[in-house]
Amino acid sequence: MNQKKKIKKKAAFIDHSFHKKTKATQFLIELLSKEYDIETIWDESWEGGDSISVNYLNENNFHTIFFFQILPPLSYLKQLNCKNLVWFPMYDQEGGKHYTSYIPYLDLNLKIFSFSKKLYENLKKACPNCYYYKYHLKPVDVPSTDNNSKRVFFWVRTSHITWSTVKKLLGRNDIETVIMKLTPDPNFKIDIPSEEDIDKYNIQLIDHWLDKEEYNKLLSSCNIFISPRQSEGIGMSFIEALSRGMCVIACDNPTMNEYIIHGKNGLLYDLQNPKELDISNLDEICKNAVKIAKEDYDSWEKSKHKILIDLTKPDKKLTSMKLLYLKAAYTHSLIYPKLTSIILFPLVKLKTVLKTCLKAFYS
Repeated sequence: MNQKKKIKKKAAFIDHSFHKKTKATQFLIELLSKEYDIETIWDESWEGGDSISVNYLNENNFHTIFFFQILPPLSYLKQLNCKNLVWFPMYDQEGGKHYTSYIPYLDLNLKIFSFSKKLYENLKKACPNCYYYKYHLKPVDVPSTDNNSKRVFFWVRTSHITWSTVKKLLGRNDIETVIMKLTPDPNFKIDIPSEEDIDKYNIQLIDHWLDKEEYNKLLSSCNIFISPRQSEGIGMSFIEALSRGMCVIACDNPTMNEYIIHGKNGLLYDLQNPKELDISNLDEICKNAVKIAKEDYDSWEKSKHKILIDLTKPDKKLTSMKLLYLKAAYTHSLIYPKLTSIILFPLVKLKTVLKTCLKAFYS
């Protein structure tokens, strides 16, 4: 008997156009494609291009619209006919925001899927339809390497983590070689090591974009990976390094510190005060990196299908008191932004906050 072909729901996946090159969101598009007929739309507004047309989205009658990283203004979202709106926020873009900044989006019943636990903990204070998933790449079977010598891979992507930062971290450790990939993220400048350092650390400079085969070959020749950003949205580059059994050296910030246990499967440091790291147990760290990567990947494989289930769940509704409190908190944040942006905000008496809200709404 012929089985009927499953009719998929039509959906738009609006993504940061930089990911067209990095393919960082391909795993998610492939997962969503199991239930949705996905049209990927690249947002180029961040580099001066046109914003995605509201008319285009409305004319195509999408069942669901997915926004990856960039969430348009509330005024834009309210013009959309589609009411199934989903956002995949990134910690490196949203991490510094207070939860009250998301309260105006409550009326949209927006579903949010975070790949950072810290970001999720912040978002869920204001967004009832918020979910957390920890992504991981499949571990790579690579030939056993000699971990007696220290071979470093450093992809220079921003001006926050420079060669001078890395040099402090490496300190007096005996380094056999350093491979520096000089392909920064948009709008970032990079510093080049001095001739003296190039000679001392046996630095190999790569100043062009590498295809996947070339990139993997260089990674395989190293056993230490310098995570290139001060924080990440997901962190594909360092997750890939962990999946290859490399010792990842990263800032003690999300999402890196959500994957790395200092001294066990990687090393963490304070970007404001970088100091020489002890890399004497490199072999042990590399073995643990592979072991934990396999565990994290197994967890992801078992849980990832739940994203498709969570997408179909009825929207959670806030109680009237919770909604009133959140609107009060938002109003209070507009009137007293400095107070709201610091830890003291939760200590403000509820009575004071509600009085501020009621006065603003009914005056």
